[in-house]
Amino acid sequence: MILFLQNKAEGKRGGELTTLRIHMLLKNHFKNVQPDVLSELSEANQNPIKHMFDCLKSTKKTRPRLIVVDVSSGVRNLLAVRWMKKKQRRVMVIMLGQRMTFRYNNFIIKFLVRYSENFLLRKADIILVNSEFSARVARNRTSNKIEIIVAKPGFELTPSAVEIKRHSDTPTRLLFVGECTKVKGLIYLIKAMSMMTDIELTLNIAGNYNIESAYYKKIITIVNRYHLNDVVNFLGFVDSDSLQNLYRKSTIYVMPSLSEGYGKSLAEAMSFGLPAVASNAGAIPEMVEDKVNAILVEPKNPEALADGIRQLARDGELRREMGRANLDKAGTFPTWDSFSMVLADQLVPVIKKLLNE
Repeated sequence: MILFLQNKAEGKRGGELTTLRIHMLLKNHFKNVQPDVLSELSEANQNPIKHMFDCLKSTKKTRPRLIVVDVSSGVRNLLAVRWMKKKQRRVMVIMLGQRMTFRYNNFIIKFLVRYSENFLLRKADIILVNSEFSARVARNRTSNKIEIIVAKPGFELTPSAVEIKRHSDTPTRLLFVGECTKVKGLIYLIKAMSMMTDIELTLNIAGNYNIESAYYKKIITIVNRYHLNDVVNFLGFVDSDSLQNLYRKSTIYVMPSLSEGYGKSLAEAMSFGLPAVASNAGAIPEMVEDKVNAILVEPKNPEALADGIRQLARDGELRREMGRANLDKAGTFPTWDSFSMVLADQLVPVIKKLLNE
């Protein structure tokens, strides 16, 4: 049996979709993958200690030959992984980014998160990552003996035809796609907006946000302080049709992330011919070349973000050249079919070998 110790996945975007596709592929190649439908797995208990014992209980009850965990699960799966290794059974770890590293400010919590992630990575028999950047991070934190497989994800939005804009938008329409969390660096984009009073701008933010979170409240404080309420629009999660419409109508895509395991929304934006301003962080430099596909800036630097946005907003020819380059580049990006082929060709044989040893 293969047991997925994953939180509830509703299959909306990003890591959830990637995890669902991993689950589906393993179900097609192995018997008795549990749970049968990943989205039926109950929501994670908000208490990580209780969740940790629940995962251990589930593991002991099913006695799987292989468990699949996400590195971001941290402490929740420590005991289950420890039990598996004590019984000489196999562990697969999925690593799609480093978001937990940026989630907490408390030093003690950050230490525990780091310790838990390192424990999972060191105990893994297989680590599945989504970029060369994630592979380097995983390798630096674990043994050279552990198998690391890179499978870059596809993306859902595939426009049949894109018209590169030949005129300037008034106002310049900026687009950010992602959750309102620290790792996405949205606060630095909001600060950059406050510095660009010389340009008529709007910013659409498409992604989940929690009005009770401290991070969101900090952003709203800046929005109010600089009277940006009329130009910054929090849209929340949007469906595929609405997101496609946003990509088509936007002038510039902005990705101010502190780190990215892959950068799926950037790939989508490029497939719509959007020029971009993005952080020189994580896997982003694997996807774009500075001044060719995007203007790359140092993370946490609102002044550099503002300069990059201002340059693209004022230079229509640069936007058109970058838009055409991005259309060409997007044609080379992985699809979900190629993602599945990598899993079938590289991951499945490794799992079969481990389970037969």
